[in-house]
Amino acid sequence: MFAYLKKLVNDSITGIDNQTIDAGRILWIIGVLVFIGLTCYVVICRNAPWEMTNYGIAFGAALAAGAGALALKAKTEPKGGGNGTP
Repeated sequence: MFAYLKKLVNDSITGIDNQTIDAGRILWIIGVLVFIGLTCYVVICRNAPWEMTNYGIAFGAALAAGAGALALKAKTEPKGGGNGTP
């Protein structure tokens, strides 16, 4: 179980070679977690109504922005075969 989670995290934060840590992916993950956390705070602590349509649109925009940023920098990713070879 822990080996699977470790692989999942490693695959999520590294580039295409699975060795180079990618700051863009880390910032994307942090941004999505902050978005979810702030939404929970506003709904639970501030008793604001949760509007699913607005949340879905904003969450989709956050995901699309991260994916777009990664697509823009795809040319700069190391092209190794996953074992450290170029």
